[in-house]
Amino acid sequence: AALRCGCLPLEIEKGRLRHPKVDLESRICQLCNCGAIEDSTHFITTCPAFNHIRCNLFAECSLLSPNFYSYPSIQKNHFILTYPNQKISNYIYSMYIHRKSLTHSH
Repeated sequence: AALRCGCLPLEIEKGRLRHPKVDLESRICQLCNCGAIEDSTHFITTCPAFNHIRCNLFAECSLLSPNFYSYPSIQKNHFILTYPNQKISNYIYSMYIHRKSLTHSH
């Protein structure tokens, strides 16, 4: 739910709430070396820090939507955030907990 309402502390949100605001292109993921803006699409579909969880998440999604792997990242993100499935929610929660452990260790 926090991810859906923009309350998860991703750089996209943290930068928006800082004073002065951080430019959008400077809200870079601190967990990988991709240089990508850390938004929900990056967090859910591409950040290497979560590959081990994402593998299971995507497998679950492909059971629900056989063409899931062929979706572009933004469509995968939308599917994951809008499909009402407890297993998907559990994977997202696992990603959140893993992110929290990584950011508290910095």
